[in-house]
Amino acid sequence: MNPSQEPQGIKIKTYSPQEAELEAQAIANIRKRRREAMQRKRKRQKRFILVGTLLIIVLLFTMCHGLGRNKQPEPAEPSGTTEQPGTTETTEQPEPTETTEPTETTEPSEQPETMEPTGTAEGPSPIQLVLSSMPEGFDGTLEDGTHIFMTDKGYFVTQKDGITRINGIIIANKTYSIPEDYGDGLTEETEAAFEEMAAAAYDDDIVLFIASGYRSYSTQASLFNRYVSQDGYLEAERYSARPGHSEHQLGEAMDLNLVDDSFANTPEGKWCNKHCYEYGFILRYPPGKEPETGYMQEPWHFRYVGKELAAELYNDGDWITLEEYFGIDSIYDDEREV
Repeated sequence: MNPSQEPQGIKIKTYSPQEAELEAQAIANIRKRRREAMQRKRKRQKRFILVGTLLIIVLLFTMCHGLGRNKQPEPAEPSGTTEQPGTTETTEQPEPTETTEPTETTEPSEQPETMEPTGTAEGPSPIQLVLSSMPEGFDGTLEDGTHIFMTDKGYFVTQKDGITRINGIIIANKTYSIPEDYGDGLTEETEAAFEEMAAAAYDDDIVLFIASGYRSYSTQASLFNRYVSQDGYLEAERYSARPGHSEHQLGEAMDLNLVDDSFANTPEGKWCNKHCYEYGFILRYPPGKEPETGYMQEPWHFRYVGKELAAELYNDGDWITLEEYFGIDSIYDDEREV
C-alpha cells in the first residue's frame, strides 16, 4: 500500500515487525489450507452427486416397479377353439369344400389385431412415463424417509432429518428450517474460502474480517427476541431470522466488517460485491429482492455456495437469489395466505 494514499474506510493499520512476520506466515498457511480445502470440496461434491443420483434411481425404480405391478397380464389361453383355429384346426378339418372354413380363416387374421394393442412392447420407456408425470404435482417419500419433490424450475428437492437440500446446497430461509442441534461452527470449506478471499482482498489494499460468523440456535433466539423488543415483531422479521431459520447456524454464512447499509458504499463493500463470487460466496440479500428472500438488503451478509453456483448467481453484478434460481419461496408457514 502506498503510504501517501488517502486512507478510506477501515483498511489502514500499522504493523510491527513481529506482526508483519506473523501475517506473512498466516498468508502462507492460507494458501496451503486453500489447496487442502479444494481437495475436500471435490470429494464432497462427488459425494453429493452420488447421493443425489442414487436417490433419483431409487425413486424411478420404485415408481416403475409400481407401474409394472399394476399392468394386467395377457391371457395365456384362448377363450374358444373356434376363435383361434390356427394350424391345428386346418389339419383337423382339411376339407376345402366346406363353406364354413373360409369364414373361420378370416377370424385368425382379425384376432391377432385385437391382441396386439394389449401386449404392445413399443412406446415410451418406463423412465419416460415417470418423467412425463413429474413436472407438476410430483411429490413423494422414499422408503428411507427422504421426501423428494420438484420445484417450478425443475430442481429436485430432498428433505431428510430436517435438512432441505437442492443440488447439494442446504436451504435455510423462512420456508425451510434446520434442526435446533445443527452446526457447531464455520465449515472448513467456508473458512478456507474466506481466508483465500481475504488474502486476495489484502493484495488490493482491502482488509476484510468476520464481524459475525456461526451462530447457534440459542444465540439466534436471543438476538431475534432482542430485535423484537427493540423494533416490534413485524419489523424485526424483515432483517432477522427466527431461530432455526438462520443461515448463520449452517456455518456457511458470515457478516463482514460493518453491519450497516453504509457498508455497500465502502471500498470493502464494493470489493466484496464485485469479487466474492470468485471465491464461492454470494451476496445473499441483494437490494430490491425482499419479496423473494423475505429480508431487506444486507450488503454485509455473504453465503458460501461454491464457485460454480456463485458465478451463476453473480450474473454480471445483477445478483440472482437462491429463491429465484431454484424456484422456491421464503415465507413462514404461519404467514402464508390460505
